[in-house]
Amino acid sequence: MKTVLDLGAFDGNASRYLVTKGDRWILVDNGQWKQYGWDEPMTPEGAKRIECDIMDYADPAELVFCSNVLYHHPDPWAFMNHLRELTLETLHLRTYYDKGPGSWIRYDKDKNPAHADPKVAATIFYRPTIKGLTDELALLGMRVDELTAQDGLLSVVCSI
Repeated sequence: MKTVLDLGAFDGNASRYLVTKGDRWILVDNGQWKQYGWDEPMTPEGAKRIECDIMDYADPAELVFCSNVLYHHPDPWAFMNHLRELTLETLHLRTYYDKGPGSWIRYDKDKNPAHADPKVAATIFYRPTIKGLTDELALLGMRVDELTAQDGLLSVVCSI
C-alpha cells in the first residue's frame, strides 16, 4: 500500500493509472480551474480531495504526480523544491517545455501565445527546457529514470 499524491489534480483522471487497490489516493488542487470557468470536477471513488495552495500542502507521499502545474507557478524553483520535499520515492512530472536555448524561459503571453484562452494564458509564467528541468532535478537529488518529450509536453519519472 502506498500513498499516491496528485498535485494540481483537477478531476484526478491523469493519475488514476498509478493507483492500485489499497492505495491512498489524495487529490490536491488550488481551485484555479474556477477562474477558467470550468465545471466543478467530480472526485473519483476512493480518492480524497483537498483544496488548498499546493505550496501549503505538507504531507509527503511515496508517489507524487504533478501534471501541467509547474509552468503555472510564478516561482518554479521553489515549486520544484516543494515537489522534492513531498516525494518519498517517485515523482511523475509532466509539463510543457521550451525548445529554446537556456534553462528556464520566461513566458511572454504577447509574443508566444501558448493557450487560446487568455484566462489560462495569464497564469503561465515559466517553461523549462529539457536541460533546465533535468539539471534542477539533479540539484534536488532526484534521478531521472524515464524522460519523454513529445508535442511540446515533457514527461519525467524520477526517483530519490
